Amino acid sequence: MKTGAPNDGRLATDRPHIFKLNAGYNFDWDGSSTNSTEIKGFFLGQSGTPLSTTVSAYSALTFLGERGDLGRLDTFTQTDLGVTHRYRFGRDSKYAVAFDVDVLNMFNEQAATNRRTQLFVGGLAANSIRQFFPGVVDETSFIQQIFNGGISSQILELNRRGNAGATTCGVSGAVGSGSCVGFATDARFMEPTQWQLPRSVRFGFRFIF
Repeated sequence: MKTGAPNDGRLATDRPHIFKLNAGYNFDWDGSSTNSTEIKGFFLGQSGTPLSTTVSAYSALTFLGERGDLGRLDTFTQTDLGVTHRYRFGRDSKYAVAFDVDVLNMFNEQAATNRRTQLFVGGLAANSIRQFFPGVVDETSFIQQIFNGGISSQILELNRRGNAGATTCGVSGAVGSGSCVGFATDARFMEPTQWQLPRSVRFGFRFIF
């Protein structure tokens, strides 16, 4: 990560708690399973995944601080319901027709499943990196600077100046007219980018033989 230290935090897919419940019940309308209805339900509840601040430099995305420094996504829950009515006929009930109705996300929950965690729009441009970090002339020297003490504090200072409305060039913060770049936090930072799929209802018909 940008501090130059190992980043051994929880992975982005980490979910400490997951609970699943799958239940069903079958109704026999005539006592012989010739005419039956099956009702089944599925519930999923799980912890949100960790969110980590990232920045992009030389087109590579990396962590600015510790993994999970932005907390976690909200707890994710979803309930699905399925109903199947089956009618058997023919000798020894060899044949059957079945009508299916499946309701996914029955309560139409709208949890965010991802958020934008990249701090700056477009990342750190190469010319801006050279202006702000003495001795950095290419990607290799930029990586060396990371391992020789890290650059998190400098990037956070860039961000502080950007949020104050300043255009930043160099350590002094002098404003020029050419290649100066602002480093204000992306307005979309921590805004949801993906959501739980909305409620959907599916109908089906099957002929079983």
